[in-house]
Amino acid sequence: RVHDGVATGTPFLGEGMVVGIIDTGINPRHPSFAATGDDGYTVQAPGAIQAGGYLGDCATVAGICNDKLIGVYGFVGDDPVNAVNGDPSSFDSDGHGSHVASTAAGNVVFNASVPDADGRPGAFSFSEVSGVAPHANIISYKVCARGCSVQAIVSAVEQGIADGVDVLNHSISSGGGSPWVSP
Repeated sequence: RVHDGVATGTPFLGEGMVVGIIDTGINPRHPSFAATGDDGYTVQAPGAIQAGGYLGDCATVAGICNDKLIGVYGFVGDDPVNAVNGDPSSFDSDGHGSHVASTAAGNVVFNASVPDADGRPGAFSFSEVSGVAPHANIISYKVCARGCSVQAIVSAVEQGIADGVDVLNHSISSGGGSPWVSP
């Protein structure tokens, strides 16, 4: 692993970093976003969160967040898919946002099985998986449901800045255009 300290002499797995994910939301029930990863590390919330509470829907809906997943926001209005399950609109109704968040900052998870085409645990598994920064905190900003509006994306970037995230991950493709003039 890159972050095991072999190259630098100091292991660093994202401790103290806050990663903002701008995508389709997040599944807070997934083990990649549990307070404690399978490596036994319990992520600590930043001091401002410890003093003021979790962010977004986490401030009003009990049990969504922990010290790993410290905030979830929805910028898509009501998402009818989530309404069927009774989940807040900030939850991932697509799977892409959870995938991106776990790749960037998901916990260490042991014996992670690869699901089959129906979403059930498959016969193949990895002994260990993790995101690039498994000990980092995560805030999710849902900007896509039935498409991704520019207004939602810009609002999420502004909220991430206000929340003090250290890095924003925006893994949404578009039809091209100039990155210098597009919002």
